[in-house]
Amino acid sequence: MLELGRFCVDPNYRDPKIIMTAWFAIRNFVEKNQIKFLFGCSSFFGTSIDRYLDCFKFLKCKYIAPKKLNPYVKAPKVFKFNKLINLNNFCLKKAKKNLPPLLSSYLNLGGWVSDHVVIDHDLQTMHVFTGLEVKDIPEKRLKFLYKINLN
Repeated sequence: MLELGRFCVDPNYRDPKIIMTAWFAIRNFVEKNQIKFLFGCSSFFGTSIDRYLDCFKFLKCKYIAPKKLNPYVKAPKVFKFNKLINLNNFCLKKAKKNLPPLLSSYLNLGGWVSDHVVIDHDLQTMHVFTGLEVKDIPEKRLKFLYKINLN
């Protein structure tokens, strides 16, 4: 099991090679240590539920954690996805556009999220628990991770 923390890149130095370097290192560490499960939190900027309703509906429809792995609510301020109504009424394009890039990466690798978002007014963010079972990474994505070469 490996917990992954936040990954921040200065906006003045955004370069896809930086992200690729991180994935290269994670892939090597996971393989070397036979890690089977990755987890952490993915953050949404701000604390407005309405701003991300399309994202939350999209996540609720497709990416909720298996029941046995879904974390219990412990934080005092949360928005539970089971409060969402009209789940078929959301803009997929808007949902995908507004997903945090790191969360999109995890979802593309077969990841999933908790059934709630934690609202953190102090940091002006909202977080979803994010999990990824290494065995569930699609073959196509796995091949891509093995093609990353920093030389």
